[in-house]
Amino acid sequence: MQSLSRHVDPDLDRDQLATLGERLSPPAGWQYRVRTLEEDLRVGPHGDAHIVLDEYENNYQRED
Repeated sequence: MQSLSRHVDPDLDRDQLATLGERLSPPAGWQYRVRTLEEDLRVGPHGDAHIVLDEYENNYQRED
């Protein structure tokens, strides 16, 4: 997830991200997983970027 939106669900917050996947229907080839990173993650341009919004208007990006 690149960004969390409160446009559809004004009560959505960071504490609910661990269980958000139970409410989502991601497109084919996508999945929602949660993990806590132990160090910063840097993502640079490495190909085509595919950006989608879920039904709550949260933004996701995948690079191929």
